[in-house]
Amino acid sequence: MGRSIALILVLMMLGPMAGCINEEVTPTIPKPGCTDSTASNFDPNATENDGTCFSENASTTVEPEELEPSASEGCTDINARNFDVNATEDDGSCNFSKNVILMIGDGMGWEMVRMAAIYNQVMEGNQGNLLSDFYTEGKGSGLAMQELSGFQSVTTYSTIVDGSTRNSLREDTGSNVPTASEDYRDIEFDPRNNLVRYNIELGGTTPWDSRYFSNNGSTSFDPMYITEDDPDSAQTATTLMTGVKTFKGAVGVGLYERPRSSLTNVASDNGMCLGVASNVPITHATPASTYAKVNSRDRLHWDSISSSRAGDDILSWFNQANGLDIMLGTGNPNTHVGDHYVHSSYLDSFESNENHTLLLNSPGASDLLKSAAQSHDSETDARILGLYGSIGQANLPYSGANGSFEQSGWGLNLKNGPPSDRSRDYGPMTKEEYIAKEIDENPSLADMTDAILDACDEDNQGFFATIESGDIDWAGHSNNIDALIGAVNDFDKAVENVIKWIGENGGWERNMLVVTADHDHYLTLTDDFPNLIRSNSALDLAMGGDIEHMGHYWGPSKSDPYGSQSHTNRPVPVFYQGGCSQIINQSVGEGFDNYGQYVGGVSGFVDQVHLHLAMRAALIGDCLHIPVVYG
Repeated sequence: MGRSIALILVLMMLGPMAGCINEEVTPTIPKPGCTDSTASNFDPNATENDGTCFSENASTTVEPEELEPSASEGCTDINARNFDVNATEDDGSCNFSKNVILMIGDGMGWEMVRMAAIYNQVMEGNQGNLLSDFYTEGKGSGLAMQELSGFQSVTTYSTIVDGSTRNSLREDTGSNVPTASEDYRDIEFDPRNNLVRYNIELGGTTPWDSRYFSNNGSTSFDPMYITEDDPDSAQTATTLMTGVKTFKGAVGVGLYERPRSSLTNVASDNGMCLGVASNVPITHATPASTYAKVNSRDRLHWDSISSSRAGDDILSWFNQANGLDIMLGTGNPNTHVGDHYVHSSYLDSFESNENHTLLLNSPGASDLLKSAAQSHDSETDARILGLYGSIGQANLPYSGANGSFEQSGWGLNLKNGPPSDRSRDYGPMTKEEYIAKEIDENPSLADMTDAILDACDEDNQGFFATIESGDIDWAGHSNNIDALIGAVNDFDKAVENVIKWIGENGGWERNMLVVTADHDHYLTLTDDFPNLIRSNSALDLAMGGDIEHMGHYWGPSKSDPYGSQSHTNRPVPVFYQGGCSQIINQSVGEGFDNYGQYVGGVSGFVDQVHLHLAMRAALIGDCLHIPVVYG
């Protein structure tokens, strides 16, 4: 009985506990504090460490937590123009464009270069008497341009339509017909029929082919071949600028007389500084090809051709050219040339533009130009226009081979024979005063080149410059080797300045220099030229006389020493270095595309189209891919 009562009491005590098993249990509330028993502020009742533990014997300095640096986007390629040393992530903005300087010796064929180079060597003491004592092939030496690493020979031929190199693919071609009329011929461009080309069997495998100096009786070689369908400055400069073959007289337009994208346009579209300099008028064919788009080089300005459409002239194109920062040349209407090249009314309209700088013939011309160029900001300032010209000439004063400026003010002789127009009016001045005035009031081509480099060298996007020596061509037309040697040397001084500038401003990795000619003249040196130029002045040899003692003749035959004073289709030299030069190296003997057709190459030569493609690639900043020029 007692055992039963005890069991009942135990069950009664467990009953309430069993009833709590399925009820909710109130959670334990955590107590934050320092749970480290070694800490000075240890809290034995704390259930969670709150990070407040400290020791009175330890330093109270708390080291800051190292944070990952925030990413900075920009160009991370050290070879790019806009490399950002602080950028950690590349944003694809790297600009690899090169400064490109194109220098054109107008009419400066291989023989003209050799004449000046040998003259310089003779003046420096070389005792050789014959051409073979100097050089008879290849690059040669004696000029700064010949020190550039690259050298090739370049074909310069034009298009031909219906038997004429002056025809476009329009029914009526000519200076009196507005550019880009809609009346086209019923033919399509065919490279087999519409290109003059260059035949190495008839014209020689090199510009220095020995048969030009002593024909060996070859039945195929024809010394007069290069005088047929010769090119002109407008057409060849347009090819250099646009990469398309075109007709004689064309300025910036192709066979269909449509404006072509030029190197100037490419540079302008990329925000680059643009500079053009020439020692002949700014509206002349070669400088005009950098900015104008007309079907005739004779469309100098609105009063040049009565039938011109409004704006269909070279000066109007210059006025509206985008991005042209600095333009230097001759054609000042206040000189004896009057309004022929630049209309006098244009000077007033130019100066009326805010922030424009107009420079004309004046005392201390070189210093004034230098000051204007050095203060020019291509990012914010407007255009600099320099118009110069010597008294009695449309070009800068001729320095002559010895640098005496003896021929300053002489007229241009375009007749077969030695230079004949030697008259000039000194007025109240002596001859020496006259020459000194001419030198003081005109910058040299080297001064102009320096000014472009000064005006553009701070441009963050880079620059494209075209420098032309047009008076090399004019001296050739005058059969004047004294003026010719001086003109080549003046041009070479500008080349030398560019080479020096490149060495001080990024080197050949950041810059590309191309020195070439637009076309050739038919000059031939006699084997004893070095000996004759040593014992006679270049001016004496230029004046002619006994053909056996002239040291040169114009054309293929000594019996007719003035038989050819015009252009030829003979390939010209190109000296180059830097930028995308490998494109030129890889183009020897290769063809190219024009007007949607493939044009085969000429063995051993590059073409002016190839030079354009290399320069365009450099401006774009991609030397690995040859640009495509669409027809």
